[in-house]
Amino acid sequence: MTFHDTIIAQATPVGKGGIGILRISGIHSEQVAQLILGKIPNPRYATFSSFKNENNIIIDEGIAIWFPGPNSFTGENTLELQGHGSPLVLDLLCKAILSIKGIRIANPGEFSERAFLNGKLDLIQAEAIADLINSNSKKSIQLSLESMKGVFSNRIHNLVTKIKNIRLKIESSINFIELETIQLSKDYIYKKLTSLYKDIVIIQKQAKTGIIIREGCKVVITGQPNVGKSSLFNLLCSQNKAIVTNIQGTTRDVLHEYININDVMFHLVDTAGIRIPKNEIEKIGIDLAWNEIYSANHILFVIDSNQNSHEKLKVYSNFIKILPKNIKISLIMNKVDLLNKRQKLLGIDSKYPILYISSLTGQGIEDLRKHLIQIIKSDQDNTEGLFLARRRHLIILNEINKLLLINKKNWLLSSNFELLAEDLFIIQKKLGEITGVFNNEKLLDEIFSNFCIGK
Repeated sequence: MTFHDTIIAQATPVGKGGIGILRISGIHSEQVAQLILGKIPNPRYATFSSFKNENNIIIDEGIAIWFPGPNSFTGENTLELQGHGSPLVLDLLCKAILSIKGIRIANPGEFSERAFLNGKLDLIQAEAIADLINSNSKKSIQLSLESMKGVFSNRIHNLVTKIKNIRLKIESSINFIELETIQLSKDYIYKKLTSLYKDIVIIQKQAKTGIIIREGCKVVITGQPNVGKSSLFNLLCSQNKAIVTNIQGTTRDVLHEYININDVMFHLVDTAGIRIPKNEIEKIGIDLAWNEIYSANHILFVIDSNQNSHEKLKVYSNFIKILPKNIKISLIMNKVDLLNKRQKLLGIDSKYPILYISSLTGQGIEDLRKHLIQIIKSDQDNTEGLFLARRRHLIILNEINKLLLINKKNWLLSSNFELLAEDLFIIQKKLGEITGVFNNEKLLDEIFSNFCIGK
C-alpha cells in the first residue's frame, strides 16, 4: 500500500537522555536524507553524519541508518536518526524535517499500522509489539516475543487451512454431486467438525492463560464487612492503598492494584463487604463488588476466624451457592491474632484451600503469597506452545466455539451441505479478524491508538 504522506516521530522517551532517535517513513524519506545528511546513506549501514537544518546549519551529529523499502519495518523507505537526547536538539531536527511538504507527525502506532497494512506483519504480531513494550513480567516478555515470531498466528493459519480444506470438499460435493468420488459421508464431516472443535478448545485454554500472563491473575478479595479485606489488600500491596476503620461499610468503591510476586503478576481487587445493603450508596458498592467477583480468576473469601463455627459455615455456604463453578476460591481465616490460646483454629469442611492469617500482625501472609503463586504456577510453568493473547481474541474464539457446537448438532439433524459451507465461511472470516485478514477501520484505530507515538 502506498501512502502519499510521510510520517516522523521520536522513538525514544520524551525528556533528556543520552540518545534521541527520530524515525521517518514514507515516500519523502529520501528528501529528508538529502536535507539532513546531504546524501542517502548506504542501505542498512550505521553511518556517522552531521545533522543539518534547511539553512545548512549543523544541529547535531550522530548515526544515520537508511532502510530502503520494501526491506524495512514499515515496508516503506525509512530513515532513522540517532543523535543526542536533548529535547531542544530533537525539536530543531523535527522542525527542519517538517519543513518538507508532505511530512507530518505520526499518529500513535502508525509505524506498526503501516507495517500491518503493507503485509510486513499481521494484526497479532502488531499487538505483540505493544504487549512487549508494556510487559510486566519475564513470562509476558517471553510470550510477547513468541507471538511476534508468529506462534499464535500460525495456530490460526492452520485452523483456517483446515476449514478451507473441509469447505473445498463440501462445495465440490455440492457442485459435482454426480461424481461418487467426491460425495462425503455424514460421519466423515462430523469427525472433521469434532476435530476442528477440539483444536479451538485447546487454543481457547491457551488464550485464557496468555491473557492471565498479560493482564495478571485477577484476584478479588471479598467477604462480609469488617473481616479485614482492606487490611489484607494493603498488606499484599505493601502500602496503605485502602482506608481501614472499624466502621462497617468503610469500603464503598472498588480498588485495583498490580503486584508482582516472584515474577508472577497479580491484579489485586479490594471490594465492598457483601451483605444486604442498608442504603443506595452501599448497594452500588456491593453491586460493583459482585461485578468484580464474576470476572475474577481467583477469589480470596475472607472470614473472621473469631466467629463461631455455625456463623462461619453459614457465611461460607451462602457465598458458595451463588459463586460460578468455574471461579477458583481460597478461604482466608483472618484475625487469628485475636484467638486466645485455648481456642482451636476451627475451619470449615471445604473442598477449597483454607489459610489462617492475621492482616494486623502479618502472620501467615508469606504462606498466602506462596499459595497465590501456586494457584497459577502449573499453567504458567509450561509455556511451550503458549502465546500472549488479548480479550478480543478470546471473545472471537468463544463465538467460533459456540458456532461449531451448533453446526455439529445441525449436521446430525439435517446434513445440509449448503448451510454448513456458509457457516464454515463465517468461522473462517471470524478467525481472519484475529490476524487482520478481515478487518475494519474502527478496530484498527482502537488497536493502534494504544501504541507509542514512535512505534
